[in-house]
Amino acid sequence: MDEVNSGRKDAKRSSNGELAMRVNEVARLIMNGRTRGDILHNTSNWGVSDRQVDEYIARACKTISEINRESLQDNLAIIKRNYWQLYRQALKEKDGRLAANILESLAKLMGLYK
Repeated sequence: MDEVNSGRKDAKRSSNGELAMRVNEVARLIMNGRTRGDILHNTSNWGVSDRQVDEYIARACKTISEINRESLQDNLAIIKRNYWQLYRQALKEKDGRLAANILESLAKLMGLYK
């Protein structure tokens, strides 16, 4: 049976390493404020369809979101730890007002107090 031409430039699949490199490159372009048109232009030498570049864009956006979520969680953990240190210091110095303010700020940060 004859193979049907799918309209793609080349039917070969990228290796996992090449895929990761392309997604990372697209992520770099996105983080540098490039538009979809810019990305299509910058990736034109890859020999892939616009649809495939859109898939790279989607994967890159997902990767960026995951990195941002992890960074946010790391930063929140640091802030919470610092608040608890300040709270312990306020208790040690018997500064009830400061301790209460710290707990209120911590509760707001955690979404427990409005």
